Amino acid sequence: MVVLGVTVLACAAHERPDDLVRGDAACARADTFFRETFPRPVHMRGRATFDVDKYQFRGHFDLQLASNGDAVLEFSGSTLLGGHREDAVLSLSGDTLRVLDRERGHYYEGDEVTAMVDDGTRVHGDWALALRRVLASGCAGIDGVQPGETGMSGLCGDGPFSLKSRDGVLEAATWPNPAPQETFRDRLEVRYRWKDRRLNGIEASLPTRGWRVRLESD
Repeated sequence: MVVLGVTVLACAAHERPDDLVRGDAACARADTFFRETFPRPVHMRGRATFDVDKYQFRGHFDLQLASNGDAVLEFSGSTLLGGHREDAVLSLSGDTLRVLDRERGHYYEGDEVTAMVDDGTRVHGDWALALRRVLASGCAGIDGVQPGETGMSGLCGDGPFSLKSRDGVLEAATWPNPAPQETFRDRLEVRYRWKDRRLNGIEASLPTRGWRVRLESD
C-alpha cells in the first residue's frame, strides 16, 4: 500500500534564526503562499504509477482537493508482480488519514493506516504529514519561514524545507524525510505540472530510497 508520496532546491539550514518569521505568523505566511500558488478546488483524473519497494502499481486515479485542504484519492488497477487487483479510497481530513480497501473489504483510520503501511513496507514514517505536504495542504508542521522572490524556505520541526513557484504556481517542493530512520539524508521531493493554472500532474519521491508516486492527468 502506498501513501506518498517532492525538484531538489537548496535547503534553509544555513539561515540565522533571526532571518525567519516564526510561530503563527509563519503558518499564516505559508497558508497565503499555498493559497496563491496552488489554486483549489482541484479535480484531476488520469494515470497512476506507484513504485514503492516491491509494490509496483499501475492504474487510474481520481483526485479531489477541497478549498479547506481536505483530499480524496481513489485509485484502481493492478500490481506488476503477481497481478493483484487494487481498488481503494484514501481520504485526508485535517490531520486524519483514512483508507478504504474496497478490493479486500478493509477500513483503516489514523494509527491503523500508519501500522498498515509500516507492515507492508517495513518502514515507519509519518505518512499523514507527508501526504499533507505533497498536496500543499496547510501549514504541515512549519515552524519558521523566509519568503523569497521565487518561493519560500524555512524550517519544520523535523528539518528544513523549500518551495519554488514559477508563473504564479507551485512548481517544486522539498520537505524533510518522513521516514528518516534508515535513509537519514533522503528528502521528500515533489514536482507539480500545471496547464492554465489547473493542476495536471504530481510526482513525489524519496530518491535515496527509490520510492516514487506519479499522478498524471488524462
